[in-house]
Amino acid sequence: MILSICDLPDVLKVMRIVNIVITIIKVVVPIMLIVSAMIDLVRAISDSELNKITKPMVNKVIAAVLVFLIPTFVKVIAGIAGNNSEYEACLGDITHETIIVAYTNQMENLTKKAEESLNISDYNTALSYLYNIENENERNQFEERLKKVKEKIEEAKKPKALEPIKPGSNETIIKQEETESFKVYITKNGSYYITRLWMVEPYTQVNKRDASPYGSTLSRPGDILKSAISSKNLENKLVVGMNASGFYLKDTYDASSVSRYPAFNKTSVGTIVITDGKVVRNAYTKAYKTWFIGGIDKNNTFRIFTDKTANNQSEFDEKKRWADEVINSRIRNTFTFASPLIENGSKSNITTSFPSASSQVNRQAICQINKNNFALVTGSGLSRDNLINIMLNLKCQTALNLDGGGSIALLFKSKNSNTIETIIGNGRNVTEVVYFTE
Repeated sequence: MILSICDLPDVLKVMRIVNIVITIIKVVVPIMLIVSAMIDLVRAISDSELNKITKPMVNKVIAAVLVFLIPTFVKVIAGIAGNNSEYEACLGDITHETIIVAYTNQMENLTKKAEESLNISDYNTALSYLYNIENENERNQFEERLKKVKEKIEEAKKPKALEPIKPGSNETIIKQEETESFKVYITKNGSYYITRLWMVEPYTQVNKRDASPYGSTLSRPGDILKSAISSKNLENKLVVGMNASGFYLKDTYDASSVSRYPAFNKTSVGTIVITDGKVVRNAYTKAYKTWFIGGIDKNNTFRIFTDKTANNQSEFDEKKRWADEVINSRIRNTFTFASPLIENGSKSNITTSFPSASSQVNRQAICQINKNNFALVTGSGLSRDNLINIMLNLKCQTALNLDGGGSIALLFKSKNSNTIETIIGNGRNVTEVVYFTE
């Protein structure tokens, strides 16, 4: 709709002021001039004085008459300037009510423009215009509409999630389920399974649960996951779980590091452990073998940190700086085991004697393909090189080898079921489980 001249708020302001000024001049000034003339006349006490005031009095009367003609002059000038009768109508018809209506119409136009363009400049223009709306209900309605506009503008600023990577047509899908924020595709490839995971926000969707109480007991991965589902109200959510880390177990073997630090019994390996944003352990003054700690940082990036052995004070100081780096990265959950498989999209040059690189055993690993896509490999008869080749074919950028043997576990819970299905593993008590959910 095209606004008429009378609808334009700025014109209304000017015209209203002009109208007020004209009224004052038209009524007050003539009266003052006439009263002044009468006073001068009364004061005249002689013919000579009468002659002296006659001319000024006449001038004042003429001035008063001219004042009455000012509105006519203004209308004529307006007509000449715009050749539009709307100016004349505005001069005579402006009221407080018409101004309110004009402001409301303008506010509606500005709000609609912001809603259609989703432009921050249009939004700010409309927002700054709100002060003109006197009616509180109307102002609240416009404010609510602009709030939604701002939300849409902010949402548009967020990086778009990358498309989910689905299995190829030659793969056998045994589980597939999708929600708005989480998509799962599990395929069976001979003796191992590939689980493709797509998440909108991995930083918050990759979680961990410890066996409780931590350091005093171990539990089956399925039982730990069941505890997480119950405590986090995930009964109606899609969930995938797996064993998170290797662990110390002094009850079974007497590794030198466990012998020196018996408090580490039945806890995950490594000197730093973070669960659900809480630092469970930060033992940077302890000296034992190197482990590799992985986690999702606040930028949705899967990172791997090297937990180096320390033997003297300078190394302990360096290890403290390293621990601070892990904590400051705001990784919410750590999972820990052996050397990385892939770094920066290529085979990692880091190797360790444990576990054996060539032996074909039960193994599992986790990798990040891109910001939103991850993959898990879980199965039997796999060597380290097998895992690397599989994950390179999946185009993984970063991959970490997790605990294998009897510790492997791949668990699945459908959104529409409270039953936790065991795809493979779940045969050994462990210390913690990493799980992925909506």
